[in-house]
Amino acid sequence: MSSISSRRSLIAASAATFASIAILPRGVRAAATTFKFGHDLYPEHPLHVRLREFADAVRRETGGALDITVFPSSALGGDTQMITQVRSNAIQMYAGPGGILATVAPQASITYVGYAFHDYKTVWRALDGEVGAFIRAGIEHAGLIPLPAIWNNGFNQVYNNARPIDAPGDFAGLKIRTSASPIFVSTFQSLGASPTPINLNETYTALQTKLVDGVTDPLAVVEYEKFYEVQKYASLTNQMWGGYWIVINPDAWNGLDKKVRDTVIRLGAECAAKQRDDVAKVEAAAPARLIAHGMVVNKPDHAPFRKKLEEAGFYAQWRKTFGDAGWRALEKYTGTLG
Repeated sequence: MSSISSRRSLIAASAATFASIAILPRGVRAAATTFKFGHDLYPEHPLHVRLREFADAVRRETGGALDITVFPSSALGGDTQMITQVRSNAIQMYAGPGGILATVAPQASITYVGYAFHDYKTVWRALDGEVGAFIRAGIEHAGLIPLPAIWNNGFNQVYNNARPIDAPGDFAGLKIRTSASPIFVSTFQSLGASPTPINLNETYTALQTKLVDGVTDPLAVVEYEKFYEVQKYASLTNQMWGGYWIVINPDAWNGLDKKVRDTVIRLGAECAAKQRDDVAKVEAAAPARLIAHGMVVNKPDHAPFRKKLEEAGFYAQWRKTFGDAGWRALEKYTGTLG
């Protein structure tokens, strides 16, 4: 065979090979893009359970084109470390609460305005509407890609060993563990407590050793972290609501085929909807379980607490922080604040 014939045979064979790759059946690919995805919640939390479902669905529906591995419990670092990593593309995805994302996108903490939301119907109208758009714009300005749907972390309550919280005056003198988010600190200062920022993974010990008197967290967190072992009173104050945003490194995101990106957005929204309901169900059932664990549960009227925040200048301060546009978006759903 001549060298020309040999080359023609090689070209023909190569073409056949590439053609066979192009028509690989759905679910089979020669290679995959891999994403590392970190968050700070424990494996049993509804967020992690649904994120694994989301990752499995993405892998399946993209035929393996995108393979996402989800790391819970801060396995890839603390929240601030993961934000830094996702911005540098050391990891590609991160799920974090708005209060933490506010360190790079201040608008993200607007959902934590005290007593703004009364129920989940209002929360989802706002976060799937103009409030969500306001926050996403801030996240994008910080150089990250947010998925459209926010996930549920629940309403924050107050747990302590001193007394039930029935009225604003009951906060006087109490050292309450909060996150380091400025709006958390501002809320509890305005209510008369002494907010003490402590990392979540150090909170149980802080409560056990009486470094702090109490803690504010959603019901799901309190149950899974077993704070009922070191706390006596659970007051359903519903003082703020927070959710988790999924954010993605822009280079990693833009490197995906548009069909893959569309699939990620669609499946993210579907799994977020399920997870929202999961957390709401946990919250509905949690008080009875906390009582069974020996806690005293009470549900105070929220109006006096909201009035206390107004008198302390809390709403005026945060309206200035978020700006008139953000505040108008919030009040469209919550009614007038302050």
